[in-house]
Amino acid sequence: MASMLKKRDDRAIGMLERTIQRTKQATLTKAKLFHLLEKGIYKEAVGVSGNYVNGVIHVLGKLFGMDVVGNVSRSSVACFIREGGIAAKIQVGYEISEADTFTLSGDGTSHCAINYNSCHISLKVDDHTTGEASHKTRFLGIMPSLDGSSAESIKDWEKMLGNISDLLSCSPFAQRHHKGTLHLAGMFAKLVGVNSDHCSKEKKDTQALKAQKEDTVHQVLGEKKLSDMDDDELLPHFIKAREKMVKAVGGEEAWGNLAETEQAERKAEMFHSIIMELGKESLELMSDDEKRILKLPILLANQDNAAVLEGVTSEDDIENEVQARALEMTGSGGIKCAQLAGAVLNNKLDKKGHHDLFRFGSYCKVAIELIVHLDRFKEFLSFIQAKKGTHRWSHMEQNLWDALHDTPTLCELLVLGLYAETVGKHYMAIIRAHAKNGTNMLMLGPLHDNVCKHLEVLHWDPEQLLSGDVDTLHLIAVLYGQEWQGPDFIRVVHSMAPTLPHLSSLLRAFFSGAGKTWERFTSEFAPGGLIDEASLEEKELAWMLPTNDINEGALGSFRVMMCRQPQLSLSGQNAQAMYFRNETQAFMKQYFVKPEDLQFLRSMARESTGEDQKREQEIIEHSRQRAAEKEATRKKRQQKRQEKDLRLEALELVLDETKVPGLKGEALKDMLDKFKAVGAPDLGNVNHRSKVGAIREALIVAIEKYNNGTWRIAGEDEGEGDESSDPGDDEPSALEPISDWEETDSED
Repeated sequence: MASMLKKRDDRAIGMLERTIQRTKQATLTKAKLFHLLEKGIYKEAVGVSGNYVNGVIHVLGKLFGMDVVGNVSRSSVACFIREGGIAAKIQVGYEISEADTFTLSGDGTSHCAINYNSCHISLKVDDHTTGEASHKTRFLGIMPSLDGSSAESIKDWEKMLGNISDLLSCSPFAQRHHKGTLHLAGMFAKLVGVNSDHCSKEKKDTQALKAQKEDTVHQVLGEKKLSDMDDDELLPHFIKAREKMVKAVGGEEAWGNLAETEQAERKAEMFHSIIMELGKESLELMSDDEKRILKLPILLANQDNAAVLEGVTSEDDIENEVQARALEMTGSGGIKCAQLAGAVLNNKLDKKGHHDLFRFGSYCKVAIELIVHLDRFKEFLSFIQAKKGTHRWSHMEQNLWDALHDTPTLCELLVLGLYAETVGKHYMAIIRAHAKNGTNMLMLGPLHDNVCKHLEVLHWDPEQLLSGDVDTLHLIAVLYGQEWQGPDFIRVVHSMAPTLPHLSSLLRAFFSGAGKTWERFTSEFAPGGLIDEASLEEKELAWMLPTNDINEGALGSFRVMMCRQPQLSLSGQNAQAMYFRNETQAFMKQYFVKPEDLQFLRSMARESTGEDQKREQEIIEHSRQRAAEKEATRKKRQQKRQEKDLRLEALELVLDETKVPGLKGEALKDMLDKFKAVGAPDLGNVNHRSKVGAIREALIVAIEKYNNGTWRIAGEDEGEGDESSDPGDDEPSALEPISDWEETDSED
């Protein structure tokens, strides 16, 4: 018995030792092998250029004592990136479908003569890591536009959201988790706000989006009501719509003569009209609260609500006609001086200026720096002149030197600096703090109201800024009584103010104009405006960030990336940015749990190859078409001009003022052009748009002046004194009076 127990114990010890050895060997073997593929799918690997991913993985494997099995090609890396972008789009589509509402924001720039638009959406979603609901802003990518028109902007939004809708609807994930197919119309029905600026194009975009939102609300409600109605309820609507359709084409006989394709098109239009009519009926039957949510207007808000001078620092920053006109009107004075300082001391080109010494962010900042360090800037310009071999400034440097010695220009620089110290800097700090904290911009109405009130106070009492104790003056002079950000500048102002008698008047005029500008740029926050009348629930539904930094930053990153890596594809950059900024990895870990999800991403990534080339070709074809249209318009205009010249050349000039009242329409306009062509005076204020009476009166005056000899037709007296003329041809001109001797001779 003891022998048997001993043998069993020995066997158990041996089995334990062999088990430990096998486990140890398996662990060591597993640690020395790294498989790039797992069930036929490449594992995640990020942070390395596509050209070097495979080499980096193998080198790292050797460093850790592992043998890497498999290789990753550059094309595979590009495919991985596209897969991440497709997953990010599916995520955005899912979040839109789950959210009650969302808002849009965007901004645009140009690069290499192509317009690019950055797009974001803001909505309330559940965090894919913690599960807590919060407001999130999702990046939709940067898209090249065919041109900068409003119509193309709307098409780009439709294309972008439509692509997201299609990807979500056909994905296996949507079939498992989503309650229904997400249509583009359903997306626009949830749109309740647009965060943009006040330029005419953006306002036009907003109005177009608002109209489209209203149509989609009717369509969504109509489709829902249509699905709930039985045949007996639908029959009257179809009969009425068909009668209207047949009547529009001329009756039953005309309808029967139409081709089948045209009949099908008209039936589709009829069916759409029925849906829209049912949608309008459904909307009218809803309660006031339900209507208010569905009819929630597109709330247009300024992109950063900053003063104009805080945003434009050079001609490259001009984005609309208003800014261009403002910059043109400030060709001299403080703004021009600040512009010259930026060009001389901080030129946008690295080869020019003195980039290692100066950094300016706005005209106001330049003004403060120039005033505080005025003597040093003068000394620096003298140093620039002295070190040159010619001992001469450039034209721009000479202009800057003259500006720094010009008293009116210095006064304007003081005004710009005081505006920044009392309002501009502090507003920007407040608004960016709200942006960092995720404050809803629609809740910032009181802030903008206080800014306007503070500007009004400064307008009525600008003298308070020019004297007093600098340490306590900020309590009444600065917005919300905050500390001076540049107390040294205020001290310099106080020292210079006694020698500048007109400074107070300039401040009063500037703060008055600034107040009006702020009221115009914050009109949505005004009492009785869209935002003021919106309820707290509506403001929450239309949540948006206080600034547009996300779009401006995305465009800035894009331009830097394109300069550093011009070979980088836009779709690849968008895919990476969307994947990381939108937290797509957490979304995939939570929802992409089936092999078919990843297989779908791979298949869609392969199909999306060459999107950038297709878009480039579309832009080229569009540019060619526009160029051809412009050339055709130019030729047509030239042909009309030639036809008009021939018509005017054959037109006989009317020199009898009694015949002028009989001229009407085109004949009157042609006669006006004829008189202008022959040099008739005082017709500059009259044109084709002028009233008929004004044109006739101007022509009568011109005829009277001609008849009394005030003016003559160009070239009318060329024959006088011409030696080459026939001496025997003494017949008087029909337009010249007969001389006395000719009259006497005729009497004889």
